Amino acid sequence: FLIFVCFTMYIRFKRHKTTVFLTCDENEDLELVKQRLADAVNHPIATIQLRNINNELLDEEKTMNELGLNDDHEICFVYKIENTADDWEPIEIEKPNSSSTSNSQSKHSKK
Repeated sequence: FLIFVCFTMYIRFKRHKTTVFLTCDENEDLELVKQRLADAVNHPIATIQLRNINNELLDEEKTMNELGLNDDHEICFVYKIENTADDWEPIEIEKPNSSSTSNSQSKHSKK
């Protein structure tokens, strides 16, 4: 008899200031995960591309495992630029402003 073990993981999908956390199985096709992302951001699936942090387009027909994606992996998503044949926005991920966190902490420590 055969025993199949699937590992559940969560993946972070990022665009600008938005981060979407989705759980998926390692044997799940990226295309299925992309559909859940499209539902979560309320955007048509055909107008979303998934790219790695190096701006390389990910093959949606491959599984998460085949792509080497693991728990807590970060994937960038971009939208198609409206009224263009096949132009996509660049990857833009805004990092949280750490100075505002340290400023608020220093204000509290002065009391």
